[in-house]
Amino acid sequence: MFDRDLNAVIAVAGACAVVAGIGWYLISRRRPRYASRGSLLTAAEQRFFQSLIRAVPEGVHICPQVRLADLIDCYRDNRRSSFASIAHKHIDFVLIDTESAEILLAIELDDRSHERPARIARDVFVDQALESADVPILRVRASTKYDVQEIAHLIDGLIG
Repeated sequence: MFDRDLNAVIAVAGACAVVAGIGWYLISRRRPRYASRGSLLTAAEQRFFQSLIRAVPEGVHICPQVRLADLIDCYRDNRRSSFASIAHKHIDFVLIDTESAEILLAIELDDRSHERPARIARDVFVDQALESADVPILRVRASTKYDVQEIAHLIDGLIG
């Protein structure tokens, strides 16, 4: 008799677990898996972006948050390990020619996080990778205000 009661309890518990699992699955499917981050840029990046818009010459387009692997390519003989080291890194802004989409300049906005050892190492790697691919980079110290003419002068000096 005790065995029958135990079997009945186990059967009921198993059925409850199955029903709960199905319910959880159905509820989780209704909930969206993704949500908008709202803005592509941080507040500091947005402030710089507004100045950058006024600083770039006509015929130049600004692309924010571009994956490094979309700017540079890897040689075939070492592609897998080289690609892995650039696949998840992003450049804050990239200037391209409006007509040809030619990459003109990479721009990194350096805030205090760029003073951390790991970030310094990342920045050195990115600078070297871009340099080896003949993509010029401009590093700008993050600020609350930017001199549009100074930015324009720096850009002009790098892309002519």
